[in-house]
Amino acid sequence: MKRRKKTRKLIACATVLAGLILGATRGDAHKPITSKYTYAEDVFPIFRDRCGACHVAGGAAPMSLLTYQDAVPWAVAIRDELMAAHMPPWDAEDGFGQLKNAHTLSASELDAILVWANGGTPQGDRTKKLPAPALEHTWALGPPDVALQMPSAFTLPADKLEDTREFVLPTGTALDSERWIRAIDLLPGTPAIVRNAAVTIRGQTGVRLGSDPKVLMLWTPGERPVPTPAGAAFHLPAHAELVLRIRYKKTWQYEGTAVADRSQVGLYFAGRPGDREVRTLALTGTAPPGRPVTFSRALDGNIEALALRADTGQPDVTLQVEAVRPNGSHIPMIRLTPRPDWQRRYWFDRPLSLPRGSRIVVTARQSGPASAGPASIHVAVDFVSRY
Repeated sequence: MKRRKKTRKLIACATVLAGLILGATRGDAHKPITSKYTYAEDVFPIFRDRCGACHVAGGAAPMSLLTYQDAVPWAVAIRDELMAAHMPPWDAEDGFGQLKNAHTLSASELDAILVWANGGTPQGDRTKKLPAPALEHTWALGPPDVALQMPSAFTLPADKLEDTREFVLPTGTALDSERWIRAIDLLPGTPAIVRNAAVTIRGQTGVRLGSDPKVLMLWTPGERPVPTPAGAAFHLPAHAELVLRIRYKKTWQYEGTAVADRSQVGLYFAGRPGDREVRTLALTGTAPPGRPVTFSRALDGNIEALALRADTGQPDVTLQVEAVRPNGSHIPMIRLTPRPDWQRRYWFDRPLSLPRGSRIVVTARQSGPASAGPASIHVAVDFVSRY
């Protein structure tokens, strides 16, 4: 079974070129211009609208793409990464399930970038003054009801490139009573080094985020938070303590430099949803190298599936998740090769209504070497009960 063909489209605001630093080369001044597309007229608007949240000065990506001078040295690497489908870090396969936040490039946008990169990287009208976008450092959903800041700044030392840390967030009186949460967001203190983050309830956090039923948020740079559907919310008991886990990683620009961060978590409250509390159905299995395995779990009630999380603990594991209704009909949910460093919650475009007796079926195949050993598969489906 071949490893699935990854999408060659580009997610908006993703850190599309984060792995390009080793492959970048300077453009050839004598290369003939064959591209009908230019940076100023065609490529810049795509980079600005699709990639500018990260590929901007001070952003999470290792380079800005928002000036011609910044972008053109990376043209060959951009082309190679897109053609090889190594990026973006959006792991879900197009066409199998319908998901939110899959902000990919259109065919015409992808064509413009590749033709430009292959065709001499023309600048275009040099008299045209392009805007100079700055890093947006604001709450994507507007000011939260409560903003919880890390108790103190954390400094990633000069001699360290990456680290993962956990912080218990002081809540003061904000959680003196139970709360219902419709959305959670992260505002990085220093966006350039915050690579991903998770928020869990203290005492229920674990290494394997994919299987933890109390994961309130999974965050990646450039991805807009998704509120829960109307009438559904996460439940926070009174006096709950929240744990923020952040993976820090420097780009080459900060090597040898100590960098501090003090991020904030924003909580957006909802009214009490009654029986519409977001809960989690967990599935686990083991996938040995080279042999597909299938495992499933039956539903003991009627539900609406809202989102899905997956963790394999290692790369090169392809997962397919589908729902099978009692009448035998199959509903594709997601097919992906999750990367351990890019864990996220995949929200379905619309809630999936599944009656009692339906089964969630996971098929996993590990394509890594035998020496990698079996992969531990954890899949979590977030849902609300339906009566």
